[in-house]
Amino acid sequence: MAGVSVVACEDGGGVLDVVPRSGPGRVVPPDAAALADAATDLMRHPQRQRLAAAQGEEWRRRLDPGALADVCEEWYAEALRAP
Repeated sequence: MAGVSVVACEDGGGVLDVVPRSGPGRVVPPDAAALADAATDLMRHPQRQRLAAAQGEEWRRRLDPGALADVCEEWYAEALRAP
């Protein structure tokens, strides 16, 4: 959400659901060299930082309290319509 590139380890649990495996993010083995290589690669490519900023904006939009309230309201309306 901060609009920065992220490097996560393959054993990272839930974070793997949101970290892109290419573009502005990397998922690597839990190894110091792999983490360093991925971070260095991301820092060397400014276009990946622009992608990270765009994806951060998308996460902020999706997780905006008003947007989440709209989703929950639709769930409740759907539940009320159920037989």
